[in-house]
Amino acid sequence: MPPRGLILQSTFTSLRAVAHHHYPVIPPVVIPDAYPSIRRIAKLKAPLLSLHGDRDEVVPLSEGRALYEAAPEPKRLRVFEGLGHSDLVSAGTEYASVIKEWARDVMANDGDPLPTSGSGEPKFG
Repeated sequence: MPPRGLILQSTFTSLRAVAHHHYPVIPPVVIPDAYPSIRRIAKLKAPLLSLHGDRDEVVPLSEGRALYEAAPEPKRLRVFEGLGHSDLVSAGTEYASVIKEWARDVMANDGDPLPTSGSGEPKFG
């Protein structure tokens, strides 16, 4: 049985991709192909909420967006302006509200597509 939903925070397409971003001189074949999320995300059978900061220096936002784009619907992406990799929770009530609203929609829709703005991004506030 699939989970009711999946929340990904500051995530990447693969460890190899993030390592290559930080160490481009190292050949990709030397880096383990660990956590190949990009190959697995298409099989997701649950609503997705993807959270990322636009100033993430550990896992670039482009990695989070690529994984989000590869995921099937229903899905939502929330990018927090001015926040980095480890400080999303510092958004406080905004962070909590995004998760709460998404979870409420998941439970209310019981398998139906979640409402979005049409671009795949939710309507917030």
